[in-house]
Amino acid sequence: MLVALVDPIRRRIVRELYAARRELACGTIDLPVSNSTVTHHFHVLREAGLIRQYYAGTSRMNALRSDEFEQAFPGLLRVLMEAARAGFLVVVPLALVVFVVPVVVLIVVVVLTFGEVVVELGDEWGLVGPPRGTGGLIGTAGDQ
Repeated sequence: MLVALVDPIRRRIVRELYAARRELACGTIDLPVSNSTVTHHFHVLREAGLIRQYYAGTSRMNALRSDEFEQAFPGLLRVLMEAARAGFLVVVPLALVVFVVPVVVLIVVVVLTFGEVVVELGDEWGLVGPPRGTGGLIGTAGDQ
């Protein structure tokens, strides 16, 4: 979902939909690219789950799926849109979010799922608890 927002044209589309607070037809968003490229960008946003598209007569309407985005990443859409409105380039922080968040989530899932196994292996390998031979205390007179 977040990878789709790395491109500035797609961020602009999302920003326009966010600012409008309603559905917009494809042609109402002025973009500095060809129609086929616009179609590609809408396709990427739709496949990422950021927008919903439907026909109203002959117009293809686009709706930002802000409720779903908010559930997946609370507060992030608002922050991204405020940063974009203020003129900040959000590619680097967004790239960090795209790559760091999944790693953190993976670590949390592994710890929650296999936490006891990790602790048992760590204890067996001497990685958990006080250093061996200290009798449970570090720096006692008997260790000198």
